[in-house]
Amino acid sequence: MSGLNEHDFEEIFDQYFDLIYAGFFRRCKSHETSQDLTQITFIKLWTYRETVDPEIPIRIQLLRKAKLVFIDWLRQEAYVRERKKELKIEELTQLNELNFELRDQLEKALEQLPEVGKRVFKLAYIDGYKTKDIAAELNISVRTVENHLYRSVKKLRKILCLIIIYQHIQ
Repeated sequence: MSGLNEHDFEEIFDQYFDLIYAGFFRRCKSHETSQDLTQITFIKLWTYRETVDPEIPIRIQLLRKAKLVFIDWLRQEAYVRERKKELKIEELTQLNELNFELRDQLEKALEQLPEVGKRVFKLAYIDGYKTKDIAAELNISVRTVENHLYRSVKKLRKILCLIIIYQHIQ
């Protein structure tokens, strides 16, 4: 008879969890990632429990599943790294194409913002922080960060529009 029942699975889980976790941790050096990958491995074992071969030691089958899970994770990580690299290159290219005069105008417009609004704007749009990270950094609520961003963007639009209109008049 092939396959696993719930009792067999629980015994395998208890017996091999630490081994699988340790193998992932040796490779990726992250407790959180190792826990996630270990869980995925056991989820796959349970999902495909009907394909468990009683002729092959469960340890070997489990290690094979762990290896495949790790390979999938590596592929995903490589994709994410490549995508981030592409985005950085795109951002740099766009930034270099930006007119120096416009950058100067943006800096002048930023200087007209209140100090907290300017700091929140720079953290969000220049440094790439998320609102919850900005809130933690500045020791303010996420809602306050969102309000500062809203007001800053609104004021910057108004200032930049006035600058553009003024330039066209001259």
